[in-house]
Amino acid sequence: MWLGGEAVYTNNTLAGAMRGFGAPQSTFALESLLDEVGTRLGIHPIDLRVRNALRPGAVLATGFPVGEGTAVVETLEALRPHYDEAVRRARAARARGDLRRGVGVASMWFGIGTTTGEKPSHADMELLPTGRVRVLAGAPDAGQGSDYVLRRVAAEALGVSLPQVDLVRGDTDLTRDTGSCTGSRVTFYVGNAVRLASGALRRAILEAAAQELEAPTDILEIRDGHVVAREAPGRRIALGELARRVEARGARLREGGTWDPETCPLDPATGLGRPYATYASASQMAEVEVSVRTGAVRVRRVVAAHDVGRVLNPVGARGQVEGAVVMGLGFALTEEFVPGVTRGFAQYRIPTTHDVPEVEAIFVERADPKGPFGAKGLGECALIPTAPAIVNAIADATGVRLTRLPATRERVLQALAAARG
Repeated sequence: MWLGGEAVYTNNTLAGAMRGFGAPQSTFALESLLDEVGTRLGIHPIDLRVRNALRPGAVLATGFPVGEGTAVVETLEALRPHYDEAVRRARAARARGDLRRGVGVASMWFGIGTTTGEKPSHADMELLPTGRVRVLAGAPDAGQGSDYVLRRVAAEALGVSLPQVDLVRGDTDLTRDTGSCTGSRVTFYVGNAVRLASGALRRAILEAAAQELEAPTDILEIRDGHVVAREAPGRRIALGELARRVEARGARLREGGTWDPETCPLDPATGLGRPYATYASASQMAEVEVSVRTGAVRVRRVVAAHDVGRVLNPVGARGQVEGAVVMGLGFALTEEFVPGVTRGFAQYRIPTTHDVPEVEAIFVERADPKGPFGAKGLGECALIPTAPAIVNAIADATGVRLTRLPATRERVLQALAAARG
């Protein structure tokens, strides 16, 4: 397929990258089409998606496999009991006055990172004379919970407790470049750099302790803030004491890690290449109530099943999903920028607490062999299936298909009127 385009200079408001980088829009089109196909063929929407889902080892159009961590089918199967129960509720409540209930589902898969000259991620770690461990990474936490994730990766890889680990981030005097905080890449990319730095620091600590304890490194381990000889627990040295002795010799226990993704650029002539190191997937279900008199749509419940590899920050992961569902709710029903018309939040309506539905998050943990302790990104992925699931639910409730977002009251009424002729 060849696409042509023309660039036109206008005085419209500048546009930039938004959560999902175009994936929410293309997924809306694809999942709406898939739902329409299923309706016409009489195939259960989850069955249709399971039949066509990517599976581990599946080769993409770019010539490379998606990887062993792919779990599209598992996210769909996690939704199935919730979907079937929601359909029973909707059928039982259907046609009460002017309200119609419907249920919709949508899936997605998403490349983690960016495709344009992806940079390696760097991280450094050091053992301080106080016995605390310091992680130095350039990646800022913009609310996604990555600070906790990086500290946890460091603690697990090094063998110390989480409260013992401090993080310095975004300080150009102290931290090296970790690449951009985009493409849901921080956990996967920077987390791997921290994991490698932790491994290097652990080896350095054990080698230094081997000199102090006069013991081979293969019988030493880090436990409870000490380096301990497994076969002789009395032979031990506190981490802080070890760092002080090393510093007294004019050295420091500091190591770095660099993680470079296994990607290669797409060949413009053949379309072949490996644009992403790994992929995430998700499926979401929405229950809606539609007024055929006013066109108002109320989302009552969303169940979101996400393939995250391994959850490293349970509270943060749940917050990511809940926040993304609210954002997807606005994308689906109310948020639209019209040049010359939209001048503020009086015209650009975002969801309020009164609009937010019940949200249930389900995490499918199939460890990604390339991720830090099996983990991969979630931030953008959580938004992508929400709007198509809502619009598919509107179609299930009313029998009319909306092909433009947001599904405002006016557009719902227009679609209903067009269907009546």
